[in-house]
Amino acid sequence: MFGSQDVRLINLIGGVKTARLLAKRAGETLKRTVLELGGFNPMLVLDDVDMDYAVRTATFGSFFHQGQICLNTRKIIIHRSIYDEFVEKFVARAGSLKMGDPLDPTTIIGPLITQNAVDLVHERIKDAVGKGAVVRAGGKSEGLVVEPTILTDVPYDAIAANEETFGPVVIVEPVDSDDEAVAAANRVMYGLTSSILTGDTYRGFDLAPRILTGIVNVNSPTVNDEIHAPMGGVRDSGWGRTAQTASPTSATSSGLTRTQESASTCSRHSRPGPGAVRPGPSGGAEDAMSLTVDLHHHAVPDFYWEASNEDGEATGGITPPGWSAAGDLAYLDEAGIDLAVLSISAPGVHFGDDAAARTLARRSNEYLADLVRDRPDRYAALAAIPLPDLDGAITELDYALTTLGLDGVALMSNAGGRYLGDSHFDELFAELQRRAATVFVHPTVSPDPIAHTLGLPDTLLDFPVDTSRAIAKLHYSNTFARTPDIKYLFAHAGGTIPYVASRFAIVDDMGVIPGAEERGPVLDTLPHLYWDTASAFSDPVLRLLRSVTGLEHVVFGSDYPYPLDRISIGGLRRLQQTSELDDGERASLFGGAATELLPSLRNRTSAG
Repeated sequence: MFGSQDVRLINLIGGVKTARLLAKRAGETLKRTVLELGGFNPMLVLDDVDMDYAVRTATFGSFFHQGQICLNTRKIIIHRSIYDEFVEKFVARAGSLKMGDPLDPTTIIGPLITQNAVDLVHERIKDAVGKGAVVRAGGKSEGLVVEPTILTDVPYDAIAANEETFGPVVIVEPVDSDDEAVAAANRVMYGLTSSILTGDTYRGFDLAPRILTGIVNVNSPTVNDEIHAPMGGVRDSGWGRTAQTASPTSATSSGLTRTQESASTCSRHSRPGPGAVRPGPSGGAEDAMSLTVDLHHHAVPDFYWEASNEDGEATGGITPPGWSAAGDLAYLDEAGIDLAVLSISAPGVHFGDDAAARTLARRSNEYLADLVRDRPDRYAALAAIPLPDLDGAITELDYALTTLGLDGVALMSNAGGRYLGDSHFDELFAELQRRAATVFVHPTVSPDPIAHTLGLPDTLLDFPVDTSRAIAKLHYSNTFARTPDIKYLFAHAGGTIPYVASRFAIVDDMGVIPGAEERGPVLDTLPHLYWDTASAFSDPVLRLLRSVTGLEHVVFGSDYPYPLDRISIGGLRRLQQTSELDDGERASLFGGAATELLPSLRNRTSAG
């Protein structure tokens, strides 16, 4: 390898000792090297931070993958004025993480890779405690599973204070000023990644160039290797950069300062309002921020979860993590979503008893209205109504839209075995048409018992197919044609509709279904409907939507809290970065089309 003229660059992921030997040998033949080594990644928590967000971010950064990745947070450096509160909440959250079998989807902390890895973690903890450190959480293990461990009062001569401990162990250190925080962050010789959490994004950007790491994340975790940004460290964390966008010079030291500065990223946890100008990576100014609106975002308050999920079995087969209003806001901040349109998810509010359904709908809508009233800058909401109870549904619709001022209505694809578009619901759709209402259609459990004999979760096949059934019924019952002023939004890019639309067109062309004169061809109808990207954010789906419906009415949806955060936020990032969208289409998807679908959002965003 070292003697071959065909090898011009050597890339190593490993330790410092090996890297020094490799660099020495490579230098003899002037071969370029890219070295990705260890990391001791500090997280700076400033005194103006949102405490709940800081605790959540620290937990993720410290214990993701049991601390077995090079980007994990190893030290949290926090202003002394908020140190005690942070430690108390951080310890409580760490203690709540479920440990055990990695095949159990509810497990957060799984096993380390070997017994030697477990032994090394215990040696580091023992060394630190022997020198005066205090174990505030964890410190023990069962088999290969090590408890999430938080250490305080760790002296600088402890091994854990200077070397990477590959496990769920993190140090918390108080400081009295930003200058002390920077000094503490730069004390070790590693320099892979770091994080700054602050209520003032610009304060974070001011501090970022002083941190001696290859990547500085402002208001996001140390674990944040975005594929479009160069990846690599400085000092004993290596040199050179790897990324799809890396240039041929990325293996040279000349790009070090540029990469360190340009890798500072902002998740908009605390951000200027819509229309503000934010600093670019080199300290200049970029275009005004575009608004990001999440049209498919669920609230799951405890009373609704208890009423709708018998024996803890979640409808659709996916059990979300425990939902709370504070956690919801933290998710919006982490994802960089400006405003979410809340709705109640499947199975809706009707489980067979009309009176109970009316009560649950009223309680749910008043809860949603309270959330919007408390945070009109972050939330809008769609009403739940108790279909198939037609009288109850029309009464609740009037209360929710007229009295509570909610922004539209969320309907399940079927109710009591009747699909939307059934003549039983004609009176409701006439009222929605009179109001020119916005209607969000979400799939629910299929009424066909044969569909459940496969033993597969409903979210896999039945949800997208049930949405498609509802769209077909609404079209071929001529409900769409009779309600031209209703703005319809369909979840998950309309289920299978973009794929089977050409089949519908063939049926239309053959004149199989009566009423074609009133409704017109399906391919003329679909572009007038709206479609969200929840679990439908890939380039092939965008291309299919472009060819069938156009992209003018495609809007962003996260489906929070049902997908894992990394999946829903990852989908958002893909939409932000994909070359499938031009700038105008991207702006429309994230906000422009939302304000057409829900005109009430215009007042909130312009006032923001």
